[in-house]
This record gives sequence, C-alpha cells and structure tokens, in this order.
Amino acid sequence: MTDVFKNYLHSTGELSADEINFSAQFFKSILLKKGDFFIREDEYCDHIGFIASGAVKAYAIDKEGKENVTCFKFENEFITSFSE
Repeated sequence: MTDVFKNYLHSTGELSADEINFSAQFFKSILLKKGDFFIREDEYCDHIGFIASGAVKAYAIDKEGKENVTCFKFENEFITSFSE
C-alpha cells in the first residue's frame, strides 16, 4: 500500500519527496475484506483511510431496517467519518 499511496501523492504534483515520505509514515496498511467495516455507525473515528485497491460503501440503516447508501469511494480516494 505504501508505494500506491506515495505514487498517488507524487501524482498530485503538490508535495516534495520529503513531504511524501513524511506523510506516508502516518499510514499503515490494513486489509479489509468484503463485509468488513472501516467504521461502524455511532463509533468515534480517529483515523483517515486511503483506498489502494477496491471500493468502499458508506451507508446507514433506517428505523425500518432499510439500507441507505450515502456514498461510494474508490481507488486513490481518502475515507474517514466526521460526527455532525
């Protein structure tokens, strides 16, 4: 993941090599499989994710049990959750 992340940061043209290396030290690679959660509803999120491969779906379940998709995120995008 580190190489994918560094390549993405380099492709923006906004950061120097030193800034890219500095930024990369704050990210660690984790593997989420289909059905795994990055964050669950009502949990505190204190991290930012970068999608190196695959996609992520954000959703909430309403009172009737219906899934309401709020967004999709794909490769080379960041994900996190903010409280309202």
